Amino acid sequence: MNSPLWAVFDLFLIFCATFSGGYPYGHVPIFYGFWLLILLRRRFGIFPFEIQTQVFLALIFLPILARPFLHCPSMYWSGWSLVLYVNVVVFSIQLFERLWQSERSPKLLWLGCFLALVVICYITLRQVRGNPISFLTPRGNQSSRTSYFFGMGIYYRQVGCVFLFILALFWKQYHLHHVEGVKGVLKLMAMLVSLLVSFYLLFVTGSRGATIVGGFILATYAVLMMRISIKWLRFLNGSFLLGLVVLFLRSSYKTTLLNSRLFIFHDPPSSYAIQSRLNYYERIFDFFKNENYMIGVGTKSEGDMPFFYPHNLFLDLLYHAGIVTTVIIIIFMIVLLFQVLRSGRASTALKFYLLVMVPVFIGTMFSGNLYNNFTVATLCVTVPVYLNRVRRMQRLRLLKEQKDRKKALHEISRP
Repeated sequence: MNSPLWAVFDLFLIFCATFSGGYPYGHVPIFYGFWLLILLRRRFGIFPFEIQTQVFLALIFLPILARPFLHCPSMYWSGWSLVLYVNVVVFSIQLFERLWQSERSPKLLWLGCFLALVVICYITLRQVRGNPISFLTPRGNQSSRTSYFFGMGIYYRQVGCVFLFILALFWKQYHLHHVEGVKGVLKLMAMLVSLLVSFYLLFVTGSRGATIVGGFILATYAVLMMRISIKWLRFLNGSFLLGLVVLFLRSSYKTTLLNSRLFIFHDPPSSYAIQSRLNYYERIFDFFKNENYMIGVGTKSEGDMPFFYPHNLFLDLLYHAGIVTTVIIIIFMIVLLFQVLRSGRASTALKFYLLVMVPVFIGTMFSGNLYNNFTVATLCVTVPVYLNRVRRMQRLRLLKEQKDRKKALHEISRP
């Protein structure tokens, strides 16, 4: 059950559950199907702390779970994903921990990740309009930016997560294990190819959020590569990367990219994307004047969609769940940040899991709403609780070992 093939299947389930969002089948989000498959994969082995976390989340999100949307029941059921995603987070952490503890070569995992990039690339090119192999113009249209084939994700989040996972596998192998020869060069080239493919996919989406994700994965790539213990691999990688940068700066694509939608943070005449966001931000002041901002408006809706759609997780939390829930989530985010930064508080596997999820967090700041961005809000509550459980179990294990040691010494000292 712990073979690389199962690990690829587990990654597929995590990927589907994370990016399915509120995409419904009928009125029920397809997230529920992937959630059930994950429970089956876990043999319904749910820890007590997971149930406690779910009860806590249900209480703080009570304003949006108290009654269904009158006009959009699928969004109501998407709200319960905030609670159910706890099981996916724990399953994900355990998978990363198994991968880091395993000494086996992750060849099949590499293949699975590269195939995921290929699938995303294929779907993106099939959905774009015009010439799908044109490298000159980012599309930026709705069909190329806003739908994964099984859910309501944003492509740049998925691309960023897949690439960072490939990078994590690469770093684990070359930082912890000394690999020489042709294999090292070939895997480095594969890593560079995946970086270029990821950048192209981000470029094709035409999304401004993709610009930030692209900058983040490039910075992460540079930092991790400089920490690899093999000196010649660091030098070779730096030379290749520098050569690609020089080649790009001397090419005609530089002007095309810098003048594209990815770097234009004002609306052209044919678009109202930024202005509509600014209008939503201005309406937040009316919300503080006229609504119950302590517990939010809950399930209030106008027509088929929520009244307030600011394309920002925090503002959406504030409007629908209220300032109390928003402050609680922000506190958990700060606690999680301190736990990750403090030495010895979080394992390397957990840190890499959170690193892989950063593109999802970036996406919640610019796209989507609470009902298809449940991933971040749930993760930031679940991980600190998980870390607290791990530390408690470590203390109990240490106390038991000390007690057994004292008992053994007492037995030896007895005449």
